[in-house]
Amino acid sequence: MFFKLLSRCFLAAAVVLLSACQSVELPKGTARGYQSARLVRPGNNPNTPGIAPQANPANEMIQSALASEFGARGFRLDPANADLTVAYLVIVQDNVSTKVVDDYFGYGRSSMQLADAAHSAGVIHNNRADYYREGSVVVDIIDNKTGKLVYRDFATGDLTGDVSDAQLRARINAAVKQALAKFFR
Repeated sequence: MFFKLLSRCFLAAAVVLLSACQSVELPKGTARGYQSARLVRPGNNPNTPGIAPQANPANEMIQSALASEFGARGFRLDPANADLTVAYLVIVQDNVSTKVVDDYFGYGRSSMQLADAAHSAGVIHNNRADYYREGSVVVDIIDNKTGKLVYRDFATGDLTGDVSDAQLRARINAAVKQALAKFFR
């Protein structure tokens, strides 16, 4: 399976992940004043024009977890007329490489800026002697009236070992819940 997301949350390297680059925005707005949301509409990946988003069970699980979290907080999910757009980015890395899955991150904001910060923190400045593989889900929430990024947070976990689909779904649900926790406080 492409990525087996997220068994241990917020490893020490994860703190460095998004704060490594000063130009990475980390706004911490809250849900107050908003009533509806929609998930970003995927299109062709801007970094690989002409290639449609890949069908991936993990993407479906992330979307389901996002919809569930917003629904549980009383948000109306409205794909046509919502207060907020919810986008996400998946970053998978090991000792030597960083891969970004940005099919559901949307346009007009740079996923590569986040990937560069993650690569710098997790690969270039990595002090680990042993092999590791970890993944992060970055959740962005954009105000549809202003077009501004209201909130960004992430959850990171270990990707080593095989897990069942049920375990994968539980890990993804926990990661999404953690990434959204401060938004719903």
